[in-house]
Amino acid sequence: MSFLESIKSCFIKYADFKTRSSRSEFWWFALFQVVVNLVTTPIFALAVISSIILILPSLAVGARRLHDTNRSGWWQLLQLPILYIFLQPGISNLASFAIILPVIPLIIWWIQKGTITENKYGNPTNYVSTKIICPKCQIELESTSKFCGECGSQIFNSNKE
Repeated sequence: MSFLESIKSCFIKYADFKTRSSRSEFWWFALFQVVVNLVTTPIFALAVISSIILILPSLAVGARRLHDTNRSGWWQLLQLPILYIFLQPGISNLASFAIILPVIPLIIWWIQKGTITENKYGNPTNYVSTKIICPKCQIELESTSKFCGECGSQIFNSNKE
């Protein structure tokens, strides 16, 4: 998934907390958020508005990314201590570091490959099937099939050499 496709997808699925998202969708959208934050930070009101606009799509894609690794989206609650950092003036560096520690598992999970088979959150997002479809009866066949077992049609697989 490309950068622009990811942004479009995340805004279209802004409230989808049930399915799965690929690593590329998640990380491209994370990059988009960083860029938006860098651009809007100098103007406080604009930064607040952009943060409000991005919060729901961000949480949704984070949950879908966790779903891709067969984990609950509720694990994102580990991010809440970071909010505490930003709301507390004068918090020490050591306390800031300690509060960020719970986020490390999230980052590791977001980096991991998703399950290649269906899990409780649905089908994989970027798994490429090696199966082919019979053009006559639309039955799914192994990529090595030469004939359809259902209708007997000869299979011409363009993936074969």
